[in-house]
Amino acid sequence: MPRTPVLILDLLMARDAPLSANAICRVGELMGISQATIRVGLTRLVADGKIQRSQRGLYSLARDVRALHRTVDQWQNKHALAVAWRERDWIAVYDGNLSKSDRAVRRRHALSLALFGIKELRPGLHVRPNNLKGGIAVQSRRLRELGMARSAIVFKASAFEQQDQSQAMHLWDIEQLIRTDDAFIAALEQSTAALPHLPLGAAAKESLLLGRAVIAHLVRDPVLPIEMMPRTSRDKLLLLAAQYQRLARNLWSQWFEETQ
Repeated sequence: MPRTPVLILDLLMARDAPLSANAICRVGELMGISQATIRVGLTRLVADGKIQRSQRGLYSLARDVRALHRTVDQWQNKHALAVAWRERDWIAVYDGNLSKSDRAVRRRHALSLALFGIKELRPGLHVRPNNLKGGIAVQSRRLRELGMARSAIVFKASAFEQQDQSQAMHLWDIEQLIRTDDAFIAALEQSTAALPHLPLGAAAKESLLLGRAVIAHLVRDPVLPIEMMPRTSRDKLLLLAAQYQRLARNLWSQWFEETQ
């Protein structure tokens, strides 16, 4: 079960529309979270600047969260960003000068690298294949929008020594990624078959929990080149996840209508 603030943010991202406190509280009750806990979560998220409350009492994502929202919401199209991996070069990030005292900056920085599938090759040096559209300039801008530290340096690295090249190629656990894809494929197929036979509230709840788990996995898809990771399982998972998301949104629309 997601923590209360995570549930609220997930709900606002999924609906992509302002919601009242009462509507959010109804979702909380369905998920087994009390109204009091939901309202405390709303207050804290407003105080933290992650959501905002309008004069009409509706809650929506704060502007600074929308860059992350865009990245999360683009999981279906991430592989459209891939281009041929030429010359076996790498996008590199140096952050050896990152301040150790500001934990918030370090968290945002680490998240931005994780969302781009960037892994640590050496202390202070992180890399990923340079196989994304736009090259260094575009990826640097997107990383900074997501919260990469200002002091970090983004550059293209190539002509690694053989040992370093081999180590970079094995930073990602490809077998584990494929096993996770296959497990989620089975879960989505089973849930899609079962949802029509469940009560509406139970179906909506299951679709939210499974859907958020699958999307959280796909949001961190490193979009590795075909030379490193075959696409068969990932392509099937992307297709099933998109179909399941449409099904989940329909279930939640029905649930909101019936519980108003």
